[in-house]
Amino acid sequence: MFCKKDGSALDPDVLRKDALYPILDRLGIPRKKGASGFHTFRHSAGSIVNEQTGNLKLAQKFLGHSTIKMTADIYTHTSAEAERGAAIALERAIYGDLFPVVPNIEQLCGAKLRKGIVTVQLVTINKKGA
Repeated sequence: MFCKKDGSALDPDVLRKDALYPILDRLGIPRKKGASGFHTFRHSAGSIVNEQTGNLKLAQKFLGHSTIKMTADIYTHTSAEAERGAAIALERAIYGDLFPVVPNIEQLCGAKLRKGIVTVQLVTINKKGA
């Protein structure tokens, strides 16, 4: 995919250190050891194709895997949104509309998720005459 002017392959370590890592750092995206190289994009692509289409077989074909097991077990991951949607669907299937759906904490409190820490902005409501 990337090559030198003479057509020879670039050293992936050099490309990662000179191009990818500085971009991630500039964007403030944390780099986890062993999980921040270009190969991570394959996992993202498989997860996005599966989540957007609901078609694991399509993700398998897109990634060029010979077995769907590899795609399902290693390359596709679920998002927090998808997990919440599944929990709500299960709750509704069991209880119907008996209980209201609790909104996400981010929506409820104006919380912001940053680097695994939730910051909640509290709002004080004053009653007249109090």
